[in-house]
Amino acid sequence: MRFNAKWSLSPEQSLFIHTGNWAVPRQLLVRSPRARNKVTALAHDTSLLEVRVPLPSEGRVVIVDGLRLFSLPAALVAVGPGLFTRNVTEARTALAMVHDASDVLTILLSGGHSVVAGRLAGAFRNIGRNADSYRGARGQATRRTRRLLEHRVERWPAVAEKARVRSRQAIDRHAGHARGCDEARVAACPTGHGGRACLERGAAL
Repeated sequence: MRFNAKWSLSPEQSLFIHTGNWAVPRQLLVRSPRARNKVTALAHDTSLLEVRVPLPSEGRVVIVDGLRLFSLPAALVAVGPGLFTRNVTEARTALAMVHDASDVLTILLSGGHSVVAGRLAGAFRNIGRNADSYRGARGQATRRTRRLLEHRVERWPAVAEKARVRSRQAIDRHAGHARGCDEARVAACPTGHGGRACLERGAAL
């Protein structure tokens, strides 16, 4: 295969296989940075869709029967919210298979997935599992975002002051240039006196 080891199945298909659902999909999605973003027709009215997207980070891909899959924690974080309503059995099975919350928390915190953390907290609560750790992950991700915004707000007065100084310097340079032009016009006046008439006459020269 031209992808070599640079490919994986989608997070949804990975989750299905982790939970024992080996049903052949009508269209199998393969992710690879070398993909051509095209569909290849296969037998029995099935097809393969190759999509050029980044692969999961190192350590978040596992090999099952020769297939490169998202690890279960990575798949839970990456799948869309629709899977939890369309494929309830697989979703609940996958959640029940997570024995160590730190496996999921590491991924949540590394990417600032506050929305996903909230969704997983609700999903774990739905199957009767302790969701405190996942709510904590959501809080930590939210706090990181808040700290970043606060840092930017704290820097804003300094940035605004720098912009104000630069604007004032530009105005002063323009005013100085204008004064220099006026003085040159006065000096060129043949009458030798100043005033508006002199400036107007200088402008006409």
